[in-house]
Amino acid sequence: MSLAIGERFTIAVRDNASDGDYWRVVTPKPDAAVVTGVDEVLDLPEASETADGIGGIRYYTFEAKGNGTTTITLFNCYRTLCSHPKLGDDESRKRVVRNTYTVTVR
Repeated sequence: MSLAIGERFTIAVRDNASDGDYWRVVTPKPDAAVVTGVDEVLDLPEASETADGIGGIRYYTFEAKGNGTTTITLFNCYRTLCSHPKLGDDESRKRVVRNTYTVTVR
């Protein structure tokens, strides 16, 4: 992804904490001279107010700050399997996900 200084962009991931999702930005953190996080929002549908187990979309918004290239890594530590990898079944382990995005600011 290539951006100009001052541009913002958003990364969206499906998130359902009641089902075991736990998304977060992990190390190595993005170079703050290139990109900074400006917002993190979990958008839940109205139905989540009356029913348990309904997930939503988590949005991570970043702003391009200066010239350079950096990476942003989002990690879903599903049901804490990253801390206890021998727990859980094969299907659960498939939901432990690491997504890395490369960002260049010019």
